[in-house]
Amino acid sequence: MLQSLPNPEPGISAGEPRNRWAVIDLMVFGSFFLVMLIVIAPLARLPVIYAILLQGVFNIALVSFIAGWIRIVRRSSFVEYIHFFRNRTFSIRSLIILGASSALSVLLVSALLPSSGQTPLERLLTSRSAILMFAVFGVAVAPMLEEIIFRGFLFKVLWEIGGSRAAILVTAALFALLHAGQLAGNWWSVILIFIVGCILSVVRHRSNSIIPSFVVHTSYNATLFVLFAISTLAQKAGK
Repeated sequence: MLQSLPNPEPGISAGEPRNRWAVIDLMVFGSFFLVMLIVIAPLARLPVIYAILLQGVFNIALVSFIAGWIRIVRRSSFVEYIHFFRNRTFSIRSLIILGASSALSVLLVSALLPSSGQTPLERLLTSRSAILMFAVFGVAVAPMLEEIIFRGFLFKVLWEIGGSRAAILVTAALFALLHAGQLAGNWWSVILIFIVGCILSVVRHRSNSIIPSFVVHTSYNATLFVLFAISTLAQKAGK
C-alpha cells in the first residue's frame, strides 16, 4: 500500500541540503549507464521493430540497478527514497490536463519549427505491431520507469548535491538527452522535451512525490499517441 505523503524534505524551507556522498551515487549510476549502452550497442543493428523493446529492457535494467543500490548501499526503502507517496497537492484532473495541454503545446510549437523530416520514432511507427508495442510500452510502462529514474533517483541525488534548482534543471536536461536519439538530433524538439522535463520536475518538487509527475507523464504520452493514431487514420482515409 502507498504511504501517506510525509513532511517536506528536510532543508527545503531552511536552506538546501548537501550530501557529499551523493556524488558517489551519481558517478556509480553514470558508470552503470555507460556500461549498459556499450552492452546494448550491438543490438542496435536489429530490425527497427525491436527498438521499443530494447528501450524497455534498458530502462528496466536501470531501475533494477537503482533499486539494488538504494537497498544495499543506501540501506533505505526503495519506495521512500524515490518518494513514491500518496499525494493530494494536485488533483488528478489538473495533472491529466497539464499533461495533455503540454503535449498539445509541443505539437503546435513543433509545427511552426523548421522540419527535419521524419524522426526515427515516426519511421518506426509504420506497422500495426510497432504501434501496439508503443501504446503498451510508451503509455503504460515507460512513464513509470522514467519517473523512477529521473524524478525519483536522479532528482533525489542531484537535490542532495546542489539543491532543488540543480535537481530540476539537470534532470530535465538528462531527460531531454535520453530522447534526443528518437528525435534524430532535432535540437528544437530536444529543447521542447527539456521544457516538458522541467514541468515534470517542478511537479515532483512541489508535490514531494513522483506519483503526480507520473500522472502528468502518462497523460502527455497518451495524448501524443491518440493524436498520432488519429492523424494516421486520417491520412489512410484520405488516400
